[in-house]
Amino acid sequence: MIKLVTLSLVAVPVLTLATSASAETRIGLLGGVNVAGLRLTPAESGFSFSTLTRPTAGVVVDVSLNDRLSLLLEPMFLGKGSRFRIEPDGYFFKEGVTGSYRLSYLELPVLFRVSGRGKVQPYVTAGPTVGYLLGASVSILAPACAFLRAARPCSSRVATFSGSGTSDRTSTTRN
Repeated sequence: MIKLVTLSLVAVPVLTLATSASAETRIGLLGGVNVAGLRLTPAESGFSFSTLTRPTAGVVVDVSLNDRLSLLLEPMFLGKGSRFRIEPDGYFFKEGVTGSYRLSYLELPVLFRVSGRGKVQPYVTAGPTVGYLLGASVSILAPACAFLRAARPCSSRVATFSGSGTSDRTSTTRN
């Protein structure tokens, strides 16, 4: 997977530079928020998820290949994740547990855009996205005894776990 990401990060700019010598190229900035969430299917009793808002920032490179077809490159930082709550079950969890998953990605969508003709020009984009997981963390806000039944009182704790890796998504379609 690392070889695929490295190859994509090298090949796409080289192809862009080769085609941009004769094509119109536009460059812009991309920024905003990503509202993400998780869903458990089938739904599990006692587990609930809610959305988490994370930042997004990147660059947009639009290389016109002809009057209707263009190549869009959108390298970006993308935050994903979800909040969660685990209800007390009287067995493992004496009290409720809340927390969040936070994932940070470096993504490179390579999209082809086909535009319509006429006064109003609708368009369709499609193509692969390659992503590299920069970091992942799970933050848990729970009383220390929520995981075990303890005979004595317990205090609040915050636990955080982190990691990194790779992932890929093979197609994206936007309107």
